[in-house]
Amino acid sequence: MRDRNQMGKTVYTLAHVFFGVLAGVLYRKFCFRSVEGLGDAQSALLLWGLVIAFSAAGVALTWGRRRNGLSLYVNLALPFEAHAVLSHWPGMKLPLAGAMAAAGTAAIACFLLALFRRARSGERRGFVLLRSIRHGLLGGRTAAAVCLSLLLIPLGVKAVFERELLRPTVAPALAAEEHTIADHLDELRSLEEDAWETLDAEARLNLLQTVANIEDTYLGLPHELKVEAGNLDESVVGQYNDRTHTITVSADALLTRPAAEILDTLCHEAYHAYQHRLCDAYDSLDSDYKGLLLFYKAETYTDEFENYYDGDDFEVYYSQRVEVDCRNYAAGAVEDYYAKIAGD
Repeated sequence: MRDRNQMGKTVYTLAHVFFGVLAGVLYRKFCFRSVEGLGDAQSALLLWGLVIAFSAAGVALTWGRRRNGLSLYVNLALPFEAHAVLSHWPGMKLPLAGAMAAAGTAAIACFLLALFRRARSGERRGFVLLRSIRHGLLGGRTAAAVCLSLLLIPLGVKAVFERELLRPTVAPALAAEEHTIADHLDELRSLEEDAWETLDAEARLNLLQTVANIEDTYLGLPHELKVEAGNLDESVVGQYNDRTHTITVSADALLTRPAAEILDTLCHEAYHAYQHRLCDAYDSLDSDYKGLLLFYKAETYTDEFENYYDGDDFEVYYSQRVEVDCRNYAAGAVEDYYAKIAGD
């Protein structure tokens, strides 16, 4: 890549701000996924921190020369690629490790090629060395950005076409004293069928996120529960993804099913999150204590999750202890919600 400026400094700076914000908004809407161990807000803060840091460093490296479209792309692509690697790492370790290895190899190769470039006639060795190092760094990061794009572009396409159709504006929240039925009674009255029928999809999803925050508190979960509406199989009303702590409700069911059924589904899926945390606690126990009767259910959950059946035999699926207990919990929770809404 030649040391050629195609943009003035002001235009170059403003382009980073404009396209950085635009890319960030689109990434958040279509491709964003929380980093494991971080909540939604923390992951978003990390994203914007990466965008600012990478963009500032890239602008500094290319401020004198190479103020062009390719530099702009690399400066803005790298932070989103870094965030995507962090957020997808738990489920895609092998392909991501391969992509990073390829990116690293290409970067090193570009750096070495630049470093051993022959000096022009009359140039001092110190100047040539500094120029070669700069060229190597710039070429290396460009190669890394391109290599990671080859892997992450398909992820982005997949996210766009298989993304949730709708996300609530109510934020997910950790367990807290203010997230109880009593504290949100006015909002929860919209679960009464007459009120539910007047709500649009976004309002219904916001209400479900409020319920998820309440369930997070009642179940004592150490992480947020996120709610979204998405395309699910016709026979599936909801599902839970423990890797992202996300409950996905069928977009069709959200618009067509009664409030009580959707509430039951959300409480059912929230209890799956609780079951997974029981399994984590069970796995952390000393082997001398795992045989205690207290932990029998946790042991059963662990075995069933490891051999979870989700096939065509409905009876086998329906009779799994993890599903039986979720149904029982959800039935009791729905009864409790409506009893408190009615003032009983």
